[in-house]
Amino acid sequence: MLTRLKLRLAGNEKQLTIAFAVLGVVLLAGAAYVYAAPLLTAPAQQPEQPEQPEQPAEPRTETEVVPNRVFSINASIIDSAVVQEDSERYEDGRVLRRYPAYFKQYTPDLTLNITTRSTPNVTVDIRKELISQREVTRDDELVYVDNRTLTNRSHFAVTDGRTVWERTFNVEDEIEDPRARVDEDFSADEVSFDRRFILNIYYETEPINGTRYSGSLQIPETPGGDSFEINTADEVYWVSGKQSVNETVWNNGTRTVTLPPPDDPEPVETEPDRPEPDLQLVGILTMLGLAAFAIGAVIATKVPDIDEAELRAEAEHEEYSEWISEGELVLDATNEYVYVSSIEDLVNVAIDTDKRVIHDSDLSVYTVTDGEVIYYYTAEPSDLERWANI
Repeated sequence: MLTRLKLRLAGNEKQLTIAFAVLGVVLLAGAAYVYAAPLLTAPAQQPEQPEQPEQPAEPRTETEVVPNRVFSINASIIDSAVVQEDSERYEDGRVLRRYPAYFKQYTPDLTLNITTRSTPNVTVDIRKELISQREVTRDDELVYVDNRTLTNRSHFAVTDGRTVWERTFNVEDEIEDPRARVDEDFSADEVSFDRRFILNIYYETEPINGTRYSGSLQIPETPGGDSFEINTADEVYWVSGKQSVNETVWNNGTRTVTLPPPDDPEPVETEPDRPEPDLQLVGILTMLGLAAFAIGAVIATKVPDIDEAELRAEAEHEEYSEWISEGELVLDATNEYVYVSSIEDLVNVAIDTDKRVIHDSDLSVYTVTDGEVIYYYTAEPSDLERWANI
């Protein structure tokens, strides 16, 4: 229960801090008002008014805003590789898709499949732009930048809602060799070499109710955000970073609704005289206001230190603990590894295969073994290189 509460707090510390600060101000202001309010007196008697004949109340009409979704689009990068040399683990010609790591010896070429899916039956023009960005930094100073457009592909009058384009890389020639050339000119201690990719998707729809809609999607979504990268080690390579992005276009329509006539107002009751302010209520409101400020301060200082991904994994661990056993993951070249996106999905695999989930706390890895196939989930992507080296 405490883990779930921390998880709900994580990422919302700013809003919660502001909310408790506002609550504290309101409570203290209420305490001040109760203390300083003038004494209330009974209202003067008003002469009775002659009764007027009742008129039937008329219905009312109001106009309200209704949001309408007119168009949506999704772009994704799917990595895959074709086995080009037989091994004990893979057969020749097999397509490996979205693997946690690829062996250079068996899959020297990596293919990036750039796919868009948009609202069906809406004609749209789409342009895809994939940019390779290489940067060399020395002593925290940028000394070399190379932005190269790998493709600039357009799809016109798309009506089925789907477009596909592929780009294949030879990992050794196009990914590792540029880094090697940098290492020839600079020592590894002097510089850092970064290689990342930028995907831009531009779209423009046909007129929808007389209006054309246009815009763009990008990976990374913000400057300095989570970009798409191809990483290499001694004998393996793998992809990391963001691989999909979405956008939805809304417009606001209006509609008129008829409301029932208002009810007759209730007679207003006057409060009796109050000769003294309610000091007990003033004290309660003051203490509650100070407590709200204290809670906001605790949230502002403590919640930012919470690791949301770690908490989510801990919460799922607690929820599915009856399916999880502690153990040690043993790796060898005869097994096939399939990545599962969450502990919940891994538990579903365990239920379907009548297996147990094994938790290796040293590698922070959860696994389900079914024959030569190992389904796994890890919240620590940095451990992929350790797996590969093993």
